[in-house]
Amino acid sequence: MLYTVVGDTMNDDILKLAKSIINYNEIKDYEIPDIDLYMDQVTSFMDTKLKDFKRDENDIILTKTMINNYVKSNVIPSPVKKKYSKKHLMVLIWIYHLKQTLSITDIGKLMNFIIKDKDEEIKYNEIYNNFLDIEKKSHAEFEVNLSEMLKNVDDKYNSDEKLFLLVIELILSSNLQKRMAEKIIDNYFNNDAK
Repeated sequence: MLYTVVGDTMNDDILKLAKSIINYNEIKDYEIPDIDLYMDQVTSFMDTKLKDFKRDENDIILTKTMINNYVKSNVIPSPVKKKYSKKHLMVLIWIYHLKQTLSITDIGKLMNFIIKDKDEEIKYNEIYNNFLDIEKKSHAEFEVNLSEMLKNVDDKYNSDEKLFLLVIELILSSNLQKRMAEKIIDNYFNNDAK
């Protein structure tokens, strides 16, 4: 048996787990350096600022190889004189979140929307702050939805079965959201789309 305590205690424990993943220190736009950084500084910054996303201490946030592959794949613009700007770091933060779910090809299609015209001044700070607002809203909605999921699991099941069904419900919801994101990318961010 995986879980021996039943009832509200299990639900409370699950909600505490949820709070531990949604209550992390987000990277505010003013925390991103305004000075250009070399690759080692970029990976160090990302590792420090996104450490709350590590499942365990051996998890890697972003490596030099990953970043170089993103540049080669035109997912992010090339660094200038081997230095990465604040805009690069914002794009890398978005990529970090996106790579948890989307393929590099889909991320590239999406990022091309932001970096498509190198001469156009994009409001990166505004877009980044909207990203942070969406992230907060998503976290609040997740907590509410998780509470509802916990209420919906039938009491006729034992604790292990309830946990199993909860994982299944979370994965099914996640799969639907992933598929919807892919459909939007295919229909609106694809160069071949009509």
